[in-house]
Amino acid sequence: AAPAPAAGGAAGASGAAAAAAAAGQTVPARKQAKNGLTVQRQRKPGDPAGGEPVEVQLELELPAALQKQLLAQYDEMHDEGRCVALPRRPNVAQLLQGYVGYVRDKQGEAQAEEDLVMGLQVYFDKALYQCLLYRPERQQAQQALAAGQAPSAVYGAEHLLRLFVNLPELLPPTGAPEEQLQLLLQRMEDLLVYLQHQASKIFAPLSEYVPFSSFAAPAAGVGAVHDGGWGKAAKQQLLR
Repeated sequence: AAPAPAAGGAAGASGAAAAAAAAGQTVPARKQAKNGLTVQRQRKPGDPAGGEPVEVQLELELPAALQKQLLAQYDEMHDEGRCVALPRRPNVAQLLQGYVGYVRDKQGEAQAEEDLVMGLQVYFDKALYQCLLYRPERQQAQQALAAGQAPSAVYGAEHLLRLFVNLPELLPPTGAPEEQLQLLLQRMEDLLVYLQHQASKIFAPLSEYVPFSSFAAPAAGVGAVHDGGWGKAAKQQLLR
């Protein structure tokens, strides 16, 4: 027979929830995965199985082919000490606008997609230094962006994929309606499928990567670019 749970375990937790509900308190439910969304519901007294969604978090999974692209990047950098050369063409801004054009040609209009890619481009430009770089790529970033260019005008599909890995963490939980977030998730998934279909045109071959040693030492006084531990997080996310 299975051992009985300790008082502080699942049985204790359920007993505490029942006691709180009986006392007329509002009890937060456990998170549950639903169609790519993690939903935190608020249980009402007397309704332990139901409740209104009060906090929703996006859960985004990359297609298998794009996961392989990320792993290939990781291995090339970790094992060979090489990274993608900059600037990239097409760059992130061009890739996102290419997607908008694709949707417009297919549907006749793409205002929702235009709004989506504008938001993603803003996130990319702000997140690059925060969490989209490996530590050895810092010097390259300092050189490539020295003239003040936006990261989305210099980096390409390789780093855009890293944004999607980090996006669930960058987007705070929201109380927006689930239906609205489902539409947003569907558009992101459609964009990822588009990138997957364009893979042969938008990802640099590993043979064109350049060694870390090719970067000159950064100028004195230039601060280091924080990578946020992206490599470890990405590896865990892709292999789970």
